[in-house]
Amino acid sequence: MTATPSKPNYAPFEPNLDGAIAAANYLMTVQGYGIRDYPSNMAGLVAAILNLNVGQSNVGITTPQWMPIRDEDGNITADSFDPPPSNGTLWFDTRQGKLMVWVNDGFYQANGTDRFSSVGESIPEDPIEGQTWLDTDNYIYYIFDGNLWIELASMAGSSGGDGGGVSDVVIADLQQQIDNITLDVTPEEIVALQTQITNLSTDTTTQIGSLQTQITDIDKDAIDAKLVELEALIAGQTTSITTLETTSTDHGTRLTDAETSIGTNTTDIATINTDLTALQTQVTDIDTLLGTTASELASLRRIYYGDSAPTYSGVQNGDLWVDSTELRLLVRSAGAWFNPDRNASDDDSSETLIINAVNNSTTFDEFKTFINANT
Repeated sequence: MTATPSKPNYAPFEPNLDGAIAAANYLMTVQGYGIRDYPSNMAGLVAAILNLNVGQSNVGITTPQWMPIRDEDGNITADSFDPPPSNGTLWFDTRQGKLMVWVNDGFYQANGTDRFSSVGESIPEDPIEGQTWLDTDNYIYYIFDGNLWIELASMAGSSGGDGGGVSDVVIADLQQQIDNITLDVTPEEIVALQTQITNLSTDTTTQIGSLQTQITDIDKDAIDAKLVELEALIAGQTTSITTLETTSTDHGTRLTDAETSIGTNTTDIATINTDLTALQTQVTDIDTLLGTTASELASLRRIYYGDSAPTYSGVQNGDLWVDSTELRLLVRSAGAWFNPDRNASDDDSSETLIINAVNNSTTFDEFKTFINANT
């Protein structure tokens, strides 16, 4: 809010936005409100028009803009103000004779009267709690407690009322309330309802009799025997369950033992695998040694002893044959057996070598060793 309006917000009323805003401010001053500053645009005009909604007066038994919310039976379950009145809105409550004004969140009494008082011969219509009424016919003073008119006092010198208790007016009020209660039920519907009640009573009696007959027909001994049979069956089932539990426990123990054995076997298998690996290494070493030995044996010259020349396979050059018949030593060469002493006219040298080998040997191995050493 500025001290000096940015645009002229008051007369003269020109036929434009400024003129319209000035007219709104003029109406505000007529109602006793001061001039307000509004921007010279459509938003300022809308604000000026809305602010004219000040000090509206309403007359009736309900507050202005009050919206009740009802259920399917028509009962009020909640209410609201839609939209809420603006501050300063006036409402004269014709039931209570009160002048109310809306401030912030509700209507508040403006004329200082707490309750509405009525004077006359007839009961006031639509009374509110706390309302008073002077009955000029009987000169009795009443107050309404929200449900009934309660007698407060009887005026001295009056022709009616005894100054206490429930008066004829109260009784008449009650009777009026009773008369206002209507039952939308026809005599035919009442008769039909009575017939239904009678039939229901008859059906109920019949059903009770049937149940009593069924109870009487129940064979107690048969039930007891059946119960004994069921108890025996339950006992047998209990024994079976116990046996199953024992078997299950035994199986569990066996399973545990088997798992332990499996663990042990796994360890043993691992050890055996390690041993097998070591044996395989040894076998490989033996195979290698045998191959080497075979090669070495194949390279060695062999000595044969017999009365005829060797004919089996494997005879190679350099092998020796001791002829046991002729007592001579022959050597294999170029596929034939030759006397190693070719320069000799006879086989004396071979014969001498053989004789010496025999004389110096006790076994055939020693004999072969001697021959190899002296040839």
